[in-house]
Amino acid sequence: MQTISFYYLRKADPVGPESASEASEASEASEASEDGMRTTLNLDDEALEAAMAVSPGMTKTAVINEALRQYARRRRLGSYRSLRGRFQWEGSLDDLRQREPGPR
Repeated sequence: MQTISFYYLRKADPVGPESASEASEASEASEASEDGMRTTLNLDDEALEAAMAVSPGMTKTAVINEALRQYARRRRLGSYRSLRGRFQWEGSLDDLRQREPGPR
């Protein structure tokens, strides 16, 4: 198991700390900069090596970020499965295949 510490960027909170003690805790938690928070992850060495092997030229950070984006995308798309069979489509695939593409 490999432990990696990294900083992640977060969007500014729309609501600030409620008290001076919360402001103090927030400033202590942000070790690197005001824009990032330090996070420590325990990663499976074999999983990280496998991901790096199929991602030539990418940094560990880029590989992890890409994995997180893909995970979130798959979970979002998976939620659409519950809609399968609930809609009736009327149309012709042949007509759709023969139409001229419109401007994007």
